[in-house]
Amino acid sequence: MANQQVVDYIKSNLDKKIPLENIRSDLYKAGWSEKDIKEAIAYVYSKPAPPAASNPQPPGSSGKKIFAIAIIIAIIAGASIYYFMSDYLLSIMKGMPPEIITPNVSCGDGACNGQETYEICPADCPSPPVNADVKISVNPQQAAVNSGSSVTFQIQISSVSNLYGFQFDLNYNQALLEFSQATAGDLLKKNDVSPFCLDPKVTQGTENRITIACTRMGPVGGVDGSGVLESVTFKALGSGTAQPKLSNVKLSDSNVREIKVQIQG
Repeated sequence: MANQQVVDYIKSNLDKKIPLENIRSDLYKAGWSEKDIKEAIAYVYSKPAPPAASNPQPPGSSGKKIFAIAIIIAIIAGASIYYFMSDYLLSIMKGMPPEIITPNVSCGDGACNGQETYEICPADCPSPPVNADVKISVNPQQAAVNSGSSVTFQIQISSVSNLYGFQFDLNYNQALLEFSQATAGDLLKKNDVSPFCLDPKVTQGTENRITIACTRMGPVGGVDGSGVLESVTFKALGSGTAQPKLSNVKLSDSNVREIKVQIQG
């Protein structure tokens, strides 16, 4: 659930054109948890909110504990955010004011340097190739595991251009594997960008699935090439062959256009 104090602070500072990374850093220093900050950012960019009150200083963590019940609103509970996940990243990107992050650019100097991209500086940077034959896969496709051991699968993508955000489900045998953690890969981090990722969500069923979504933020453009989107680690509950499968894969470019992708394996 998004904490209204944190939401108001973020909205107030965004209205003042303060970069999101600075706001996030101030909240960390004030004692707020990563979970509180992520949920508040997600709320700000996915739902309209009442006008933010003036709040020049980050709300103190002690006040957070005292008034938690009064200021927490049940709008962005974990189950609901994943219910509309297919639209979530799009809502962030479509609603992102260009002033949130000021990229390190110097358009017009004839050189494509720093965080410059074709979308930001078309006069300096070449246009990216048209997306075609983009493939995504799990590596390794399968792995032998023993009870108590850990196994990590990398979600890899090849031949993509202008990739800005992604989401996917990874389906696995819950009798054999238990989800441990997910770590963002290096691809979305190009040009010194810190992508925003939702906390992974496990949904139980005939097969369990873990839903993961990340996006770059602000006018920093997309990324080109091949690489790792995410590393997902499981704990083995027994012995056997683990073979997780990808589904519900969605990719978006920096212009909020869908990138077609083929699932391999």
